[in-house]
Amino acid sequence: MMNRWLIYTRPDWPFNWFFNQYYENGTNPRYFTFQIVFNLLSQRKENPVIIETGSQWLEKGDGSSTTIFCEYISRYGGKLISIDINPNTIKTVKEWTAGYQADKEFIASDSVAYLEKYQGPVDLIYLDSFHYSMDDGPNLQERRLESQEHNLKEFKAIEKQLSPSTIILLDDNFLPGGGKPTLTKDYLEQKGYICLLDFHQSIWIKEI
Repeated sequence: MMNRWLIYTRPDWPFNWFFNQYYENGTNPRYFTFQIVFNLLSQRKENPVIIETGSQWLEKGDGSSTTIFCEYISRYGGKLISIDINPNTIKTVKEWTAGYQADKEFIASDSVAYLEKYQGPVDLIYLDSFHYSMDDGPNLQERRLESQEHNLKEFKAIEKQLSPSTIILLDDNFLPGGGKPTLTKDYLEQKGYICLLDFHQSIWIKEI
Protein backbone atom coordinates (compact mmCIF):
# COMPACT_ATOMS: atom_id res chain seq x y z
CA MET A 1 0.00 0.00 0.00
CA MET A 2 1.22 3.49 -0.83
CA ASN A 3 2.78 5.46 2.00
CA ARG A 4 0.17 8.09 2.80
CA TRP A 5 2.82 10.64 3.75
CA LEU A 6 4.80 10.58 0.52
CA ILE A 7 4.31 14.28 -0.12
CA TYR A 8 3.69 15.98 3.19
CA THR A 9 6.68 17.45 4.97
CA ARG A 10 7.56 20.75 6.55
CA PRO A 11 8.61 23.18 3.80
CA ASP A 12 12.10 23.48 5.31
CA TRP A 13 12.74 19.71 5.26
CA PRO A 14 15.49 19.09 2.66
CA PHE A 15 13.85 16.00 1.14
CA ASN A 16 10.62 17.77 0.26
CA TRP A 17 11.07 17.64 -3.54
CA PHE A 18 7.77 19.37 -4.16
CA PHE A 19 8.56 22.50 -2.16
CA ASN A 20 12.26 22.64 -2.98
CA GLN A 21 11.90 22.26 -6.73
CA TYR A 22 8.80 24.30 -7.45
CA TYR A 23 8.06 26.67 -4.59
CA GLU A 24 11.36 27.27 -2.82
CA ASN A 25 10.87 31.03 -2.69
CA GLY A 26 7.62 30.50 -0.77
CA THR A 27 5.71 33.16 -2.67
CA ASN A 28 3.42 31.05 -4.86
CA PRO A 29 0.03 30.55 -3.18
CA ARG A 30 -0.61 27.37 -5.16
CA TYR A 31 1.92 25.50 -3.00
CA PHE A 32 -0.59 25.01 -0.18
CA THR A 33 -3.43 23.68 -2.32
CA PHE A 34 -1.20 21.40 -4.38
CA GLN A 35 0.30 20.05 -1.17
CA ILE A 36 -3.15 19.17 0.21
CA VAL A 37 -4.27 17.65 -3.09
CA PHE A 38 -1.22 15.40 -3.42
CA ASN A 39 -1.47 14.26 0.18
CA LEU A 40 -5.11 13.39 -0.28
CA LEU A 41 -4.52 11.75 -3.65
CA SER A 42 -1.75 9.54 -2.25
CA GLN A 43 -4.14 8.33 0.45
CA ARG A 44 -7.11 7.72 -1.83
CA LYS A 45 -5.71 6.09 -4.96
CA GLU A 46 -2.71 4.17 -6.18
CA ASN A 47 -1.81 4.90 -9.81
CA PRO A 48 -4.33 7.74 -10.12
CA VAL A 49 -5.65 9.21 -13.34
CA ILE A 50 -5.14 12.99 -13.40
CA ILE A 51 -6.90 15.13 -15.99
CA GLU A 52 -6.03 18.78 -16.44
CA THR A 53 -7.56 21.33 -18.77
CA GLY A 54 -5.25 24.12 -19.82
CA SER A 55 -1.71 22.84 -20.11
CA GLN A 56 1.25 24.65 -18.57
CA TRP A 57 2.27 27.61 -20.74
CA LEU A 58 5.42 28.77 -18.92
CA GLU A 59 8.40 26.45 -18.51
CA LYS A 60 8.65 27.49 -14.87
CA GLY A 61 6.39 29.85 -13.01
CA ASP A 62 2.72 30.30 -12.19
CA GLY A 63 1.48 26.85 -11.18
CA SER A 64 3.83 24.69 -13.31
CA SER A 65 0.97 22.21 -13.10
CA THR A 66 1.79 19.89 -16.01
CA THR A 67 5.40 19.49 -14.91
CA ILE A 68 4.38 18.85 -11.30
CA PHE A 69 1.78 16.27 -12.32
CA CYS A 70 4.36 14.50 -14.51
CA GLU A 71 6.85 14.38 -11.66
CA TYR A 72 4.24 13.07 -9.23
CA ILE A 73 3.31 10.27 -11.64
CA SER A 74 6.96 9.46 -12.43
CA ARG A 75 7.59 9.03 -8.69
CA TYR A 76 4.41 7.28 -7.57
CA GLY A 77 2.62 5.93 -10.65
CA GLY A 78 -0.53 6.89 -12.46
CA LYS A 79 -1.45 8.67 -15.68
CA LEU A 80 -1.78 12.30 -16.76
CA ILE A 81 -4.11 13.52 -19.50
CA SER A 82 -3.47 17.19 -20.32
CA ILE A 83 -5.81 19.03 -22.69
CA ASP A 84 -5.23 22.38 -24.38
CA ILE A 85 -6.92 23.98 -27.36
CA ASN A 86 -3.63 25.45 -28.61
CA PRO A 87 -1.50 22.91 -30.55
CA ASN A 88 1.61 25.01 -29.98
CA THR A 89 1.14 24.81 -26.21
CA ILE A 90 0.80 21.04 -26.48
CA LYS A 91 3.96 20.81 -28.59
CA THR A 92 5.93 22.94 -26.15
CA VAL A 93 4.77 21.22 -22.97
CA LYS A 94 5.63 17.83 -24.51
CA GLU A 95 9.20 19.08 -24.91
CA TRP A 96 9.34 20.41 -21.33
CA THR A 97 8.13 17.11 -19.85
CA ALA A 98 9.96 14.72 -22.19
CA GLY A 99 12.42 13.74 -19.46
CA TYR A 100 9.79 12.33 -17.11
CA GLN A 101 9.26 8.58 -17.18
CA ALA A 102 5.52 8.99 -16.77
CA ASP A 103 2.39 7.76 -18.49
CA LYS A 104 1.26 11.03 -20.04
CA GLU A 105 -1.05 11.94 -22.87
CA PHE A 106 -1.34 15.41 -24.40
CA ILE A 107 -4.50 16.32 -26.29
CA ALA A 108 -4.92 19.32 -28.60
CA SER A 109 -8.67 19.87 -28.36
CA ASP A 110 -11.43 22.02 -26.98
CA SER A 111 -11.60 20.82 -23.40
CA VAL A 112 -15.40 20.60 -23.17
CA ALA A 113 -15.62 18.57 -26.37
CA TYR A 114 -12.96 16.14 -25.14
CA LEU A 115 -14.41 15.75 -21.64
CA GLU A 116 -17.90 15.08 -23.02
CA LYS A 117 -16.54 12.07 -24.93
CA TYR A 118 -14.14 10.81 -22.26
CA GLN A 119 -14.89 7.35 -20.88
CA GLY A 120 -12.67 6.32 -18.00
CA PRO A 121 -11.73 6.96 -14.39
CA VAL A 122 -10.86 10.38 -12.99
CA ASP A 123 -9.12 10.59 -9.63
CA LEU A 124 -8.08 14.25 -9.87
CA ILE A 125 -9.65 16.79 -12.21
CA TYR A 126 -7.84 20.12 -12.52
CA LEU A 127 -9.74 22.85 -14.38
CA ASP A 128 -7.55 25.71 -15.57
CA SER A 129 -8.37 26.46 -19.22
CA PHE A 130 -9.77 29.61 -20.82
CA HIS A 131 -7.90 32.76 -19.81
CA TYR A 132 -9.49 34.86 -17.07
CA SER A 133 -8.97 38.50 -18.01
CA MET A 134 -7.16 40.83 -15.61
CA ASP A 135 -6.76 43.79 -17.98
CA ASP A 136 -8.73 47.01 -18.25
CA GLY A 137 -9.82 46.46 -21.84
CA PRO A 138 -13.33 46.67 -23.27
CA ASN A 139 -16.07 44.20 -22.34
CA LEU A 140 -14.12 43.00 -19.30
CA GLN A 141 -17.16 41.65 -17.45
CA GLU A 142 -18.37 39.75 -20.51
CA ARG A 143 -14.94 38.19 -21.04
CA ARG A 144 -14.71 37.16 -17.40
CA LEU A 145 -18.18 35.65 -17.50
CA GLU A 146 -17.24 33.69 -20.62
CA SER A 147 -14.29 32.18 -18.73
CA GLN A 148 -16.49 31.34 -15.74
CA GLU A 149 -19.13 29.73 -17.93
CA HIS A 150 -16.51 27.66 -19.71
CA ASN A 151 -15.18 26.41 -16.37
CA LEU A 152 -18.66 25.24 -15.38
CA LYS A 153 -19.20 23.59 -18.79
CA GLU A 154 -15.98 21.65 -18.28
CA PHE A 155 -17.11 20.33 -14.94
CA LYS A 156 -20.55 19.34 -16.20
CA ALA A 157 -18.93 17.60 -19.17
CA ILE A 158 -16.79 15.34 -16.94
CA GLU A 159 -19.18 15.05 -14.01
CA LYS A 160 -20.66 11.72 -15.09
CA GLN A 161 -17.22 10.10 -14.90
CA LEU A 162 -16.40 11.23 -11.37
CA SER A 163 -16.43 8.85 -8.42
CA PRO A 164 -17.16 9.76 -4.78
CA SER A 165 -13.40 9.85 -4.15
CA THR A 166 -12.50 12.16 -7.06
CA ILE A 167 -10.65 15.35 -6.08
CA ILE A 168 -11.63 18.57 -7.86
CA LEU A 169 -9.08 21.37 -8.10
CA LEU A 170 -10.05 24.76 -9.60
CA ASP A 171 -7.43 27.36 -10.47
CA ASP A 172 -7.52 31.18 -10.61
CA ASN A 173 -9.81 31.57 -7.64
CA PHE A 174 -10.08 34.71 -5.47
CA LEU A 175 -9.41 37.10 -8.34
CA PRO A 176 -11.22 40.37 -9.04
CA GLY A 177 -14.70 39.64 -10.31
CA GLY A 178 -14.79 36.32 -8.47
CA GLY A 179 -12.19 34.40 -10.44
CA LYS A 180 -12.52 31.63 -12.98
CA PRO A 181 -14.39 29.03 -10.85
CA THR A 182 -17.14 31.26 -9.41
CA LEU A 183 -20.04 29.53 -11.16
CA THR A 184 -18.52 26.08 -10.72
CA LYS A 185 -18.19 26.58 -6.96
CA ASP A 186 -21.85 27.58 -6.72
CA TYR A 187 -22.79 24.45 -8.67
CA LEU A 188 -20.61 22.19 -6.51
CA GLU A 189 -22.17 23.57 -3.36
CA GLN A 190 -25.65 22.92 -4.73
CA LYS A 191 -24.61 19.34 -5.53
CA GLY A 192 -23.44 18.70 -1.97
CA TYR A 193 -19.68 18.79 -2.56
CA ILE A 194 -17.39 19.83 0.29
CA CYS A 195 -14.85 22.63 -0.04
CA LEU A 196 -11.58 21.74 1.71
CA LEU A 197 -9.74 24.99 1.00
CA ASP A 198 -10.73 28.12 -0.90
CA PHE A 199 -7.54 29.98 -1.68
CA HIS A 200 -5.87 30.92 -5.00
CA GLN A 201 -7.02 27.43 -5.97
CA SER A 202 -10.19 25.82 -4.64
CA ILE A 203 -10.31 22.15 -3.57
CA TRP A 204 -13.58 20.19 -3.53
CA ILE A 205 -14.48 16.59 -2.73
CA LYS A 206 -17.66 14.57 -2.46
CA GLU A 207 -16.63 12.46 0.51
CA ILE A 208 -14.23 13.06 3.39
